[in-house]
Amino acid sequence: MPSSTSKSTVSLSPLLMALFLDLLLLLSLCFSPSSSDARILRPTAAPTCIFRTLFRFGEGKTSLLHGLDLPRGHVSSSAGLPSPVFKNALFGSDSSFAAPGAVVMSPGFFVKNGISVQARDIAGNSLGSQIDRFLDLVSRSPERLRGTLFFVNEPGENDYKLAFKNGKSVGEVGRMVPEVVSAIKEQLKRLIGAGAVNLVVSGVPGPEDRRGAEGMEMFGRLHDDHLQQALVELKTEFPEVDIVYGNLEKMTEDGGHWALQSSHSAACKHSGRRRKAFLAR
Repeated sequence: MPSSTSKSTVSLSPLLMALFLDLLLLLSLCFSPSSSDARILRPTAAPTCIFRTLFRFGEGKTSLLHGLDLPRGHVSSSAGLPSPVFKNALFGSDSSFAAPGAVVMSPGFFVKNGISVQARDIAGNSLGSQIDRFLDLVSRSPERLRGTLFFVNEPGENDYKLAFKNGKSVGEVGRMVPEVVSAIKEQLKRLIGAGAVNLVVSGVPGPEDRRGAEGMEMFGRLHDDHLQQALVELKTEFPEVDIVYGNLEKMTEDGGHWALQSSHSAACKHSGRRRKAFLAR
């Protein structure tokens, strides 16, 4: 006659097997990369991974609502960060190095292309100068890079705006795109060299003036195509780094949810482990 211990073991086996399978499913959801090429990021009540710090660079225009930076706020919400507050470049959970009117290119670029600018007006606001300030601070607090999301907002937008304000045609500005995107790529390399492993880089927004909008939309696509190709090249060069393209138009159309396009899921990396940062709709 079988012992009571044997009966208990037999009766518990299906339960243990079910628990084991549930555990495997949970692990696969948390650690497996996504096969989707387009992901919509949205806030979740209990995100599987939380970025502890958000550093922002590039264009720093703010919304009228509470003076907060609109795209930056959406990224903070999706990443599980507290509401964004400008902290004057001090390291906090959400620190901004961005500035209104920030450009990518040097004064020499504008002179070469016949674009009239005041060097003093753009030198201190450039993407390069923002990263210079960041590198100076991070050299004193390298531990801040763990669990960090880097957001580069609309790089190149103001360079193009200056060209259009100086009477340049869509075709003339379009010929500047490869050089501008190449400069953006080099600045992203500086962030990666400093230890960035999670980056979101947004494209340029659509035209504000609907007159001649078709040509401007084509120009915007030209820039974004070059930018996305540059991000693919960076991902190939630095496979350990997650670099994703932020689609501003999709974000607006989706009621404020942050839209990303990437060959991999947006991920948060801590101590070499890969975990999903967001849930896709």
